[in-house]
Amino acid sequence: MSSFSVIIPALNSALSIESAINSCLNQSLKPYEIIVIDDCSTDNTVNVVRDIQSRLKCETLVRLLSTNINSGAATARNIGWNISVGDYVAFLDSDDQWHPLKLERIHAVLHKNVNIQVLGHCNENSATQTSLMQVSRLSILIKNFTITPNLILRNDIEERFDENMRYTEDHDLLLRIANTLPIHQLVGAGIPTVLGRRPMTAGGLSGNRFRMRLGELYMYKKFLLRNVAAFFYFPLVSIIILAKLFLEILRVVNK
Repeated sequence: MSSFSVIIPALNSALSIESAINSCLNQSLKPYEIIVIDDCSTDNTVNVVRDIQSRLKCETLVRLLSTNINSGAATARNIGWNISVGDYVAFLDSDDQWHPLKLERIHAVLHKNVNIQVLGHCNENSATQTSLMQVSRLSILIKNFTITPNLILRNDIEERFDENMRYTEDHDLLLRIANTLPIHQLVGAGIPTVLGRRPMTAGGLSGNRFRMRLGELYMYKKFLLRNVAAFFYFPLVSIIILAKLFLEILRVVNK
């Protein structure tokens, strides 16, 4: 049976980190380990995690690491990924919660499709006709099809999150992986992640739409420099992103 390492970056998450960890501990198929990386929190986050470790009487199931300086979610995820030992790594944000059947259903798909190395699932609420498809690199270039808490990767993949990015770093990671490996999408599994901060709202990182657009432009610039052949469709994607950026400016002006 394949094992899963769960990586949770945490920054000032004292009010939500316990629920996030419990959503992993309450899985019908238990993870091998849950690695929490505290990114220099100034609240009670570390003590909350230590209390959980104490109650479990096990510091190997829930592991706690701390960064020396606040470095961002990308760096925190890489730290956890680099020390993880499960066959697969999965990511959860400290204010989100997994569906209790997530790992069981993901494991069933991976068991039947052993060649899958990267899998992202949709966030639909109810199970429907489950389908598995390969996502083209062009499709990923235009739009990210998943969110970080719904992403599962083979642990031995060499690519990592770009630690210079604090926006769209998950999209950038998928785009780089797609250069060498197939990317798969699972639809209809009915295992939505409960998001503490909805994408594209003012609550979280995704709320800063303007900086997200800039992050996308940086991602596409990196992609073009790595792939000379991308010259033919890069202008189209750039126009799309610039249009989004223009719309964000109009929103700000009209407020």
